Amino acid sequence: MSRVIRYDLRGVGRSGDAAGSFTHHDDLYALLERLGVDRASIVGISVGGKIAIDFALQYPHQVRNLVLINPGLSGYRWSDAFLANEREIHRLREKGRVEQALEQFLKTWVEGPFRKRSEVVPAVRRYVRQTVLDYWKRESKGIPHFPPTIDRLAEINVPTLVIRGDQDWEEI
Repeated sequence: MSRVIRYDLRGVGRSGDAAGSFTHHDDLYALLERLGVDRASIVGISVGGKIAIDFALQYPHQVRNLVLINPGLSGYRWSDAFLANEREIHRLREKGRVEQALEQFLKTWVEGPFRKRSEVVPAVRRYVRQTVLDYWKRESKGIPHFPPTIDRLAEINVPTLVIRGDQDWEEI
């Protein structure tokens, strides 16, 4: 019997607020243990891919295989230009200019570097906008920790499919 388990990260969506320092991969481990899942195929997109990699390195005995779609990577050094963009989003939020921060976020993460706003399905843009706004309003107190794994990728010994879309940031 196959089943799909999908969950909200701690402090995101309908999950409870995060408190203190934690790791998403340990949360995934706890969830699978609670559900009695001994081994699983782990699929992750973007930050979910980062969590899948971290999980596979921390709990290799529980991973059957990996599917990583434009995954993030803990310990990756982003370009100065990309980091400046992220700082600008944060600065706008800090100054109470939430609408401008949201637009910059959407331009960065929904349209991305290769699409115009008119090329994005409006319902998708609205959904992401509301999801991000809800997350920002929560002002979670938790701080996820991502152990640097960039130098440990060769330790992953399960079948792994990596998919990279050509409309995402080159750095991804």
